Amino acid sequence: MFYFEGMRRFPRYSGFLLISFLLLGANVFAQTKYFELVYNDPNDTIASDWYSSIVEDVEDNSYLGLRWTFSNLGSRCYIDRIHPDSSIDYFTSIGIPGIGIAGYRLLKNHKKLIVLSRNTDFAYQRYFIGLYEVGKFGGITDHSIYDSTKSLTGVNIEFTHDNGYIIAGTTEYADSLNRKQEVLLIKLDSNLHVEWRREIGLPASHYYTYSVSQLNDGSYVASGSILEFDDFNWYMIRVDQQGNILWDNIIRSFGRDMCYANTATKDGGFVVAGSKQ
Repeated sequence: MFYFEGMRRFPRYSGFLLISFLLLGANVFAQTKYFELVYNDPNDTIASDWYSSIVEDVEDNSYLGLRWTFSNLGSRCYIDRIHPDSSIDYFTSIGIPGIGIAGYRLLKNHKKLIVLSRNTDFAYQRYFIGLYEVGKFGGITDHSIYDSTKSLTGVNIEFTHDNGYIIAGTTEYADSLNRKQEVLLIKLDSNLHVEWRREIGLPASHYYTYSVSQLNDGSYVASGSILEFDDFNWYMIRVDQQGNILWDNIIRSFGRDMCYANTATKDGGFVVAGSKQ
């Protein structure tokens, strides 16, 4: 059985989990659509057990779900079409020999379906950003973003006001002293071509960026967590439409504070969400 976003498959307790989920989310179900997604081969230990991203396909009265499989040979993305009666059809897949592909995010506008993935180049032991445009009948155009000296990981992609896209993630590289992770922001035009790319960080710090939003004035806010002295703290950074820093802020406390999401608000501000331990 499949569960949405982070609920893993526990065959023995599926009934208990489903009942608990129904009770806790009764008020949510009144406003949202829910599907019980059945996986046909419970003995297949290679398939991933959740959809990392789901979008609605209004034209076809269905949903499209992004998942990925993994094995000793690498990983591969799959997009399934989920119908209102809970039946599932294979739509398309993305796989490259020698490359591990882990699908993170699915976006859909009027004509394009966009897949963002974290790709592993096993030959060079380096990550790069997988970016794919999927046609109406499953044809795939590759727009992936590489760097010959650094690992690039795109975690989130969102639409921008100019019909383009903004990617948030992390860049990682090693200097003479240690390994560094920095904030990575990439602005794309409507054809998925790079307009600008920014890498931002403090010396000897480790940034992990999870979310980005565009505000009413056109600027962008990225948020995530920074590792400092064995503690994780929230950080936020705001850049203008060209990627120049307007301000940044670190909210420090003792413990493991993870900032996972942000979204713009109607009054021109934004809201962030995460966890505290």
